[in-house]
Amino acid sequence: MAAVIPEQFRDTEFLGGRQSQQANPDRLRLFQPHLAAEEKVLAVMPLKNSVLLVTDTRLVELTPHLEARGAWNVMGFTGFDVTAEMPRSALGALAVEEAADTPGLRGRLVLRFRGQGSTIEVVTELGGGTTRDAVARLQGILGTPSPPASG
Repeated sequence: MAAVIPEQFRDTEFLGGRQSQQANPDRLRLFQPHLAAEEKVLAVMPLKNSVLLVTDTRLVELTPHLEARGAWNVMGFTGFDVTAEMPRSALGALAVEEAADTPGLRGRLVLRFRGQGSTIEVVTELGGGTTRDAVARLQGILGTPSPPASG
């Protein structure tokens, strides 16, 4: 029997990253404790060390919660924690710029969501045209202008 996608994710767009992994119903269920019962997820975007959920009411950045004993002894993954959130109604602007290149990772983007005195800053998981297309789609969902094309 195939796993069923949770109702809150029924019409979700999965932006960038590995589509088959993002839409895995078991993974999506791990996000549910951080959502209100009636909240609908419009988009999921993988980020460097976190994931962005765009719902009908807010932006939510979730980071993996790892149970650890000491600095290097990770015992296991226990779900996700809310790192940052912003009401959609508060979002005023989304700034997009190139992230600094690191060995093996080039072309990633820094996304800065600004609104009503708060900022959420994240870095995309991957670089390249697929990521730029995902950011353009994200901006369409949010109703903010598209990023300028890069050469």
